[in-house]
Amino acid sequence: MPRWTPKEEQKLRELVATGQSYRVIGAHLGRAGDTVFAKAKAMGLGPKPLTGERSPTWIAILRICADGIPRTVHELAMATGAARHTVECLFWERKKSKQAHVARWLAGHGAPVPYWLPVPGRSARRPSTLTPAEVSKRFRDRLRENDPIAYRAYLARATTRAALKAGKVKPQHAVVRALFGMGGTRT
Repeated sequence: MPRWTPKEEQKLRELVATGQSYRVIGAHLGRAGDTVFAKAKAMGLGPKPLTGERSPTWIAILRICADGIPRTVHELAMATGAARHTVECLFWERKKSKQAHVARWLAGHGAPVPYWLPVPGRSARRPSTLTPAEVSKRFRDRLRENDPIAYRAYLARATTRAALKAGKVKPQHAVVRALFGMGGTRT
């Protein structure tokens, strides 16, 4: 590798101050990210922190959420191009240091989903997870409103299953049992 020139070292100082990753800085300087990292460390610039205002992902999140609309980790990961895990870790770290909060929760079939804002504030309470009976009731209520015919069919199936389980179903006619091989007749 060619030696570093004073001009390249000055450019390295300037680029490290912008908070870009060493891989990106290396692309600007025509060198590998590991080489740039080693040189920055030797110059006393230190390792680039993954958190704080220097994080490109966090800066992008701040710009996206400048409109004050809370968003999910999934939405922010798609908008920034970062991994969902990275965005989620950034928010939980910022929540601990009171730099971010959960504006609201979306409760659905699974675990509640947080909607984040990257500003100080009081986090909304996490709703309790629904019991299977509550999930079933919500399903039935939605089905009754959206598709009454499917709801009646659902009730008929449930009633039949309950009757079968309780042993209250009348035996089939002998001809039906014979045609469909349901037992009870011998030839």
